[in-house]
Amino acid sequence: RRSNVVGGRGHMKECPCAFREGRAKGCVVSSGSLLLLCGILIAAVCGYHYTYVSDKLGAACGVPRAGCHGGTSAECKTRLMEEAGCTCPSAAPCDCYASLIGTVVASWELVMIGCGVGGLVLCSLTGVCGVVAAQSKRPSALCSVTAYSILSALLFPTFLAVGGLLCAVAFSSQHDSPFWDDSFWANCGRGYPSIPGLSQGSPASSLASADGADTCGRKALCDFVSDLGGGLLSVCTMMGAPFALAGLVMLYGVCACCCCG
Repeated sequence: RRSNVVGGRGHMKECPCAFREGRAKGCVVSSGSLLLLCGILIAAVCGYHYTYVSDKLGAACGVPRAGCHGGTSAECKTRLMEEAGCTCPSAAPCDCYASLIGTVVASWELVMIGCGVGGLVLCSLTGVCGVVAAQSKRPSALCSVTAYSILSALLFPTFLAVGGLLCAVAFSSQHDSPFWDDSFWANCGRGYPSIPGLSQGSPASSLASADGADTCGRKALCDFVSDLGGGLLSVCTMMGAPFALAGLVMLYGVCACCCCG
């Protein structure tokens, strides 16, 4: 009777895990398919919320306010960004390196593209590797169970970290959280926001020729930050959940090579 040997020395090849090889391969197929689903969810959620910040910004500057006469939506957005701590020279993009809100406005869409495309590509690459490795009788080295485990080991810390960070941002964005200064919401009622990291002092507005321009900018800023913070819980949770799930699935994939390698 022929026996399956390793290296021709008579040592029986045994699966170190308690699972049978067929059942383990079934788990690899399931986890790989779940990773493909996570990648699609990540891309869909990031694409759906691509314009979240710009929509809130447009809504804040589209509200008529008493005493705010004239001015276009673009002028309102510039005043808002300056009140948030950005420097907005004429005919040039605003410089928001020292402003938390300005950085969010400037980088949100790029972050959505990066997270969506990166999550889709990496999850799809790892998931396809696992599915092909488990289904193929003679998989190549690039699509083997070992390659699936290596990819999972390399990627699961990143996905868990991104998922955890997004969930942390979601809960810290609430109005009563330590993320906000206690006096911010009260001061917004008077049109004078004060929040650490939000405004490093209000620079002189290049559009301040109209009376009340600074006050109108502050009012728009308060409306924008209130609306933005109110929706970040659901937005960041929706994005963080598929990242965290993908990280957990990859963590399981790390052990796949010992079950059916």
